[in-house]
Amino acid sequence: MSASAPVPAPIPSTSSLAKIFSSPLDDRIAHLNRVLSTASGIDSTLCFVGYGLSFVSVSLNNLRTSQTFRKIIAQDGKGTATGVAAKLADAAASAKAAGTMFTDFRTAMRLWGLLRIWAGAKATYLNPPKDGVLKLLAWSQMGSMAAYLAFENTYYLMSKGVLKGTPEVMGRRIKAALWVFLAYLVLDFVRLGRVVQVRAADKQKAKSEDVDEKALKAQLADQDRAWYRSLQVDLAYFILTWGWTGTISLPEWSYGLGGMIAGYANFKEALRVTKA
Repeated sequence: MSASAPVPAPIPSTSSLAKIFSSPLDDRIAHLNRVLSTASGIDSTLCFVGYGLSFVSVSLNNLRTSQTFRKIIAQDGKGTATGVAAKLADAAASAKAAGTMFTDFRTAMRLWGLLRIWAGAKATYLNPPKDGVLKLLAWSQMGSMAAYLAFENTYYLMSKGVLKGTPEVMGRRIKAALWVFLAYLVLDFVRLGRVVQVRAADKQKAKSEDVDEKALKAQLADQDRAWYRSLQVDLAYFILTWGWTGTISLPEWSYGLGGMIAGYANFKEALRVTKA
């Protein structure tokens, strides 16, 4: 530091700023900043908030157009209920617009998702799973995710006018992306089943060897947490993907709720790993 540079005066411990910067609110803001400083943290936050806003928007519209609310409006002689309905409509529109913005930003971030696939492929090649089935599944899942990103990125760039594409071509791209993503989810269900089998064998082996019991319990707890989180995310997306492909009919609110559940599972993990 230059000798001529002014030294900032310390903030008195009794000042309002000192109290704010040492409060639980400051800890929460700092924690959220750490979450949003990682790629996975940004993605999980956008997913949780984006789908959550979509769920709120649909719920508000359903409330506004419900028969019960219509009866209240019909019986209200002062027009108060009509004003409330208008405010609900405005709130629903704002939530939908904000949710779309978050979702669009998240989709744009996946444009460089293939770089993460490359890094994952390198890590798997250099340090492959010891189990042959898990190794095959790892490569299969990376292949399906790479195909999904290629199809989705092409569709997204076409929708923004960056690439040329007719509505028919765009429709085929997004359909292909969804079916490939569904295949990825099926492979992940198989992976979770195989992990249970491998873990049971490892536990039996650990019993017959001199293993640090405390370290083993911590390792198993981490594995349990990752396993249940993956299952929660997979189940949420598995149901939604059938709806997105048009194979089954789902209520509009279920898309926001399902995406919010998947996003919250990953957001909660991001909070855990960035905890000070």
